[in-house]
Amino acid sequence: NIECVIGPSLVRISSNKIGLVHTSAMRRSGRPLHYDREVTFHFSEDEGETWSEGIEVAPYRNRMDPIFDHCIRLNSGRLI
Repeated sequence: NIECVIGPSLVRISSNKIGLVHTSAMRRSGRPLHYDREVTFHFSEDEGETWSEGIEVAPYRNRMDPIFDHCIRLNSGRLI
């Protein structure tokens, strides 16, 4: 259960797909105000109407939230 989405960044990944990378924060059970975080990637094939399940792309490190709208696609297709 995602409590919040931090630092969302959208990028066009192909002519019919949009990518979304963000940090998700999930409340730890039994510990108020403590969260587990992970950096995840999703894609949409219908212009953002629906999204794929998240894929963890990087371990979370303190203060490593993606910066809003700074995910870019290289000519090779790689996302950075």
